[in-house]
Amino acid sequence: MLVFEPGTDIYQPGTDIYQPGTDIYRARQLIQERLTQAHALPVLSLGSLVGFLTVFGIAARNGILMISHFQHLERYEGEKFGLELVLRGANERLAPIMMTASATGLALVPLAVSRRDSGP
Repeated sequence: MLVFEPGTDIYQPGTDIYQPGTDIYRARQLIQERLTQAHALPVLSLGSLVGFLTVFGIAARNGILMISHFQHLERYEGEKFGLELVLRGANERLAPIMMTASATGLALVPLAVSRRDSGP
């Protein structure tokens, strides 16, 4: 038989579960601390926003082009959709994707290393 002792962290009817010393009280304090720390994060700069949008745009573009290339291989080159088609398409698109990513990364290096804020 399970017996609940007074003063433990287990809920007992008629007691306040939010009183200091209980697990729920400590959990609530921890959540409040984490939320406070989350609000203290630095604000994103214009350069970082440009970088995020650029990376997102390139990733979306490369995904669309990859699917388009898969469709081209299937429709016009007679490949049957499967693992071989995906491997061939990915292998053929790897070089252009890497060139685009490296050129964009090199172009964004000045924004990444500059310590000044963008704008007037």
